Amino acid sequence: MASKDSSISAANGTLGNINRHFWNENMHIISNQQWVQDLLKQIVQCLQQNLHWVGILDAAESSQENKRSMLDYACGNGLVSYALLPWFSKVRGIDISYAVVCNYNKMANEQGIPSEVIHAIQGDIRLPGPEISSADFSEFDVVVICMALHHIDEPENLLSQLLARLQPGGRLLVIDWTPEHYGIESKVSEHPANQTVNVDGFGEEAMLKLMDSAGFEDTHFYLYEERMSMGAEIGGERQMFFARGQKPAINSAKVGILST
Repeated sequence: MASKDSSISAANGTLGNINRHFWNENMHIISNQQWVQDLLKQIVQCLQQNLHWVGILDAAESSQENKRSMLDYACGNGLVSYALLPWFSKVRGIDISYAVVCNYNKMANEQGIPSEVIHAIQGDIRLPGPEISSADFSEFDVVVICMALHHIDEPENLLSQLLARLQPGGRLLVIDWTPEHYGIESKVSEHPANQTVNVDGFGEEAMLKLMDSAGFEDTHFYLYEERMSMGAEIGGERQMFFARGQKPAINSAKVGILST
């Protein structure tokens, strides 16, 4: 276990275990770094300005009685969940770190938002237990994974699991880094969080191929033009992207509807 000071540590083990232990111990340190706060503000601003592109307004407009739902996978402290909550009647989060899930739910409690509306659990969707396999964590209109896919081993497998949690016609949104580093030499290899990373990022071709292979259709990739400073802790600049895909809708011809 790490000491209770400002040092950052990671644990030995599989990548999933490393991520769980690292973020349990260090989420409060990482999230308070200025470059991270600036990045999160940019993500929120871009999401809220592009609701149609993401598919959120489409989901809202087509949902009966505004009963639309979103899954925020690898939800962290809930940046995406709380930014998009006004457009959903039900938001669920899943994160591998128990500590960040506690913070996520604490925020809802402090704001007086009932757990029926927004709630997160600790878990890995690839290792389902009773709660994560329940009906409460299925048939979502939108699934979002923000700045987490590069931490995941076997990302195609994960995307396939997220596809299964969407209702037919539902949308997936991936927010992550491209692989490139710009500016001064990056110190990312020296940063303790580097132990939690599987790949540096995803280019357009690689990202769309992953989504296509996982079973998504109507896939699109948007490169955010502004490069983001990685702060003194890492150095240099990076560029993020937004990628979306849709779960195929049920074709009436395939479900036994006969024409006369």
